[in-house]
Amino acid sequence: MISHELIHRYIGHIIEQDNDKKNEIKYKWFFEGFTEFYGVKTLLDTKLIDKDEYLKIINTTLKEYFNSLIPNIDFEKINQKHLLDQNISMLSYNKGFILAMIIDEKLNEVSNGRYNLLTTINSIISEITSKKVNFNVDLFASHLKHYLPESLIKDIIASIRDSSILLSLLPSRLLNKNLTFQDTDKYSDICFNLTRSLELQKIRGVKLGSDCHNMGLKD
Repeated sequence: MISHELIHRYIGHIIEQDNDKKNEIKYKWFFEGFTEFYGVKTLLDTKLIDKDEYLKIINTTLKEYFNSLIPNIDFEKINQKHLLDQNISMLSYNKGFILAMIIDEKLNEVSNGRYNLLTTINSIISEITSKKVNFNVDLFASHLKHYLPESLIKDIIASIRDSSILLSLLPSRLLNKNLTFQDTDKYSDICFNLTRSLELQKIRGVKLGSDCHNMGLKD
């Protein structure tokens, strides 16, 4: 928590120019999620946690996000009342954390360790503070273009709304035997057809052919 809040003091420069609270909620995946990632990464870099503990935190975050019933929530449409729901609020943290982790890995990979996510954040902060502009997705993407292929950037931006794209971008280097994420409920049978929205999760019936249906559970 202390590490997270200290990182906020740095990344906070990005939102100091923006008085629009709607944007603060809209880009919560960046302001909170990237802060959450760098809070953990800082603990690793300063050796306050080891690599196994770092992987364990990544694993927990992946599980929480991809096992959520509403991973494809549209962050542009949520508002303050939705954030009162802990599950929805945590999606912003987890989505941003995973996205930050992916970008950090990709930047390290293409540059042989010369660049990382902090390189991009530094350049974003520099532009926002010098030009007095507000953070947005286009600005975010424009700074990634200095380091990553355009096709990859398109996937990264698209993954903000589509969790299946986010899943495809996960770095194989981290998904090793130390991570149990690939064995989670995401890949096992789901028994119920659900109506999904921001404010309710309603069971509409039992999935035909699911384990529960085959064991006799009916609508």
